[in-house]
Amino acid sequence: MLEETNFLILDEPTNHLDHDTREIVERALLKYQGTLLIVSHDRHFLDVLAERVLEIRDGILYDYPGNYSWFLEKREENLKISESETESSSSSRKKISKENSQSENTFKIKQELKEIKKSISQCEKKISDSESRLSEIDAALCNPDTLKNPAEIKNLMIERNELDRKIQDLYSQWENFSLKNEELNAKIKK
Repeated sequence: MLEETNFLILDEPTNHLDHDTREIVERALLKYQGTLLIVSHDRHFLDVLAERVLEIRDGILYDYPGNYSWFLEKREENLKISESETESSSSSRKKISKENSQSENTFKIKQELKEIKKSISQCEKKISDSESRLSEIDAALCNPDTLKNPAEIKNLMIERNELDRKIQDLYSQWENFSLKNEELNAKIKK
């Protein structure tokens, strides 16, 4: 564990990180000189770090040199080319029609996923900010100067209780968004 490595495997490395910590991890990994194998649903994270994307589709490995956005663009082009080649037969047309309706559904689900991920990110930011303020209040309540002022203690305790309730609500929202995210990802995989 203490030796330097030239190959890291990261499985969902940003799942439970707040926004600031995610940025720290991104910066550290950008400086890393070795090879990274990343499995992640965090598209922004992949876009920043990926230099090559491997896709396994229909039992075939496809190699896309470039970042995640480039991969999406090139894969779409390749899919359109292969669709146009298979349109010659009538059975292929029926299949494409079905795939198009599935693609429309997938597109809608992906749009909804994008919004859910945005909501998760916003929720994580609010949780992080609220927990930071909670730490500040706790530190203030341990300060001897604060303990000499009953009115200030009362105000800090009121704010602390409100923050506790807010954080609980935010975690509940985050959990709901995360469950919806998993549900939508499962639909896309089908």
